[in-house]
Amino acid sequence: MTSAGLGATSSPNQQTGRWDPCTSIPNDALRASGLNPDDKEPNVAGVDFTGWKACTWGSTARWHYLAILSGEPTLDQIRQRRDFGNFSPMTVAGRPATRFGFSDDADGLDCGVAVEIPQGPAKGSVAFLITTRLSVGKQGNPCTEATRYANDLAKYLPGGGN
Repeated sequence: MTSAGLGATSSPNQQTGRWDPCTSIPNDALRASGLNPDDKEPNVAGVDFTGWKACTWGSTARWHYLAILSGEPTLDQIRQRRDFGNFSPMTVAGRPATRFGFSDDADGLDCGVAVEIPQGPAKGSVAFLITTRLSVGKQGNPCTEATRYANDLAKYLPGGGN
């Protein structure tokens, strides 16, 4: 785990055109939302998602992790994925969004909220993914948590927020 005190910027990464969650959300905002900035990993579960910018933090509640991924897929493309299901349209800070579960997650341990953002010259998305720590067990609703984080941190997404 790394503990970098990076400043906030809501501009996309100059090399990829993608917004980088690891460098774009201030530590104070992470703490206020119930995340541990010292628990930051610039990937998801040790996996590098080529074509995506990703970052993961542990929650102070200790029963889940939050991963934020920024990429080019639109909300329509996310809704077409077979590994996702139970889609529910919503808005986050006035932006189109969708909440979803994972097709292989019969116990409802994980949940995501994808929010539409400008991604370089086109539209893309940022996904807020909750993963329950199996060693602790589910102690809340992962979809409620994903929605809360998306709303709490929306003002740091490209284009601002409410």
